[in-house]
Amino acid sequence: MKKIIKISKSELKKLYEKEKLSIVKTAKIFNCSRNTIYRRLKKYRLKIRGKNYPKPITKEELIRLYIKQRLPSTAIAKRYKCDAVTVLTRLKEYGIKLRNNSEAHIRTPKYDFNGDLKEKAYMIGFRLGDLHVRKFEKNGKIINVSCGSSKKEQIKLIKDLFCKYCNIAISKPDQKGNIQINANLNDSFNFLLKKEDNIENWILKDRKAFFAFLAGYTDAEGSPKIHKQGFATFSLSTYDKNILHQIKDRLSTFGFDNMKLYLAIKKGAKRIKDGKAYLNKKDCWTLSIYKKSELLKLYKEILPYIKHKNKEKAIFKGIINIDKRNRRYGYLRMKGGL
Repeated sequence: MKKIIKISKSELKKLYEKEKLSIVKTAKIFNCSRNTIYRRLKKYRLKIRGKNYPKPITKEELIRLYIKQRLPSTAIAKRYKCDAVTVLTRLKEYGIKLRNNSEAHIRTPKYDFNGDLKEKAYMIGFRLGDLHVRKFEKNGKIINVSCGSSKKEQIKLIKDLFCKYCNIAISKPDQKGNIQINANLNDSFNFLLKKEDNIENWILKDRKAFFAFLAGYTDAEGSPKIHKQGFATFSLSTYDKNILHQIKDRLSTFGFDNMKLYLAIKKGAKRIKDGKAYLNKKDCWTLSIYKKSELLKLYKEILPYIKHKNKEKAIFKGIINIDKRNRRYGYLRMKGGL
C-alpha cells in the first residue's frame, strides 16, 4: 500500500516561506523526496523560489523516455535534476513496469545470428580462446561478449566480428593502454555461452567447420612465426589440454603426422608478463608444427578464415620463409621433414 506523507500547508509555509529553507532541506525534515515537496507547494499555491527545484516528472514523459526511448533511470534523473531512486518511485506510482537487468541493456537494435556454420565455428574457436561471454540474468535474453586488450588489432577484430549484429561499446585506453570492448547480442548467440575444454562433434565432423574453428582458435591463442634460427613454425599454447589433443587427432586424419604436444609451463611455475612476475595457475600446454609441407598445408586450410591482421601477416611471412628455404636448399625434404 502506498505510504501517504502528511504535510500541512501551515508547516510547509513556516519552513519554506518564513524560515527560507530550501526544497532539499525541507524534504529531509519530512523524510520525503524533493518532488513531493514541490508538488505540495504547487497544491497549496505557495510561491516557489528560484529555479533550483526539481521539475515534476509526468507519466507521459516517463512513458516517452523510459518505455519508448529506453533511457535508464539515471539518465532521466539527470534531466530532471533528481536522483534515480526518485525516478524509480515515480515509475512505481504511475504503474509503469520496471525493466529487469537484462532488458535494461536492450536499447539498440540487435539482429539474429546469420546461421553460417563456418562463421559459427570460427566464433566458437575465438570465444574459447579469448572472449568472456555471460548472461546478465539466468533467464535473460542478452548475451554479453567482452574482452580487454592493449592490442588494437584484437579490438578491431572483435568489433568487425559482431558489429553487424549489435552496437559495439569501446572504452578509451586506460593508464596501461588496455581497451575494453563490449557487445550485447541477442539470444541467437547462446552457442557462445559454453566454455569447456572440448570441441563439439559437429565441428570435428565437418572439415570446413573444423578449420574455421582452428582459425578462430589461432586468432586467439596461435603463434605463427619465424623461429630465431630462421625457420617458420606454428604453435598453439593454452590451458585447454583436451582441445589441443582433439586438434592434434583431427589433423592426423588429414595427413598431419609431425606434430608435438607437450607441457610447456607447469602449474605454479613463475612467468613474466608485462614486466611482472606471476605464478602459473594451471598447466599450460603447447601444440607445435615445424615440418614445411605440413605448415604449408595448414596455412592453406586456415588462411581463408583468419581475421586477425597480425596473424595473417605472420602466416604470409611463414609461407615466404618456406619458399625461400626451398629455393635455397631444394624441395627434396618437403615430404620427409624440414
